Amino acid sequence: MITADCPLNIESLKMIASQLGKEADFAMNGLQALDYVKSRLEKGLPLYKLILMDYSMPRMDGPTATKKIRQVV
Repeated sequence: MITADCPLNIESLKMIASQLGKEADFAMNGLQALDYVKSRLEKGLPLYKLILMDYSMPRMDGPTATKKIRQVV
């Protein structure tokens, strides 16, 4: 999963993931990233192997989101 609040960063990272043949979910803020992780857990889907987290985002910053994700996993 890739979490960033800058559309240009997200588009760049989407292109890189595509070129590497990887699928990725994209979240616009830390709260959305946390919701994605919780949703995967509830559905019994595998957890993400890697989460790239922006440090400063609206609604919930990267460090806070990372801490909360670690608490639910």
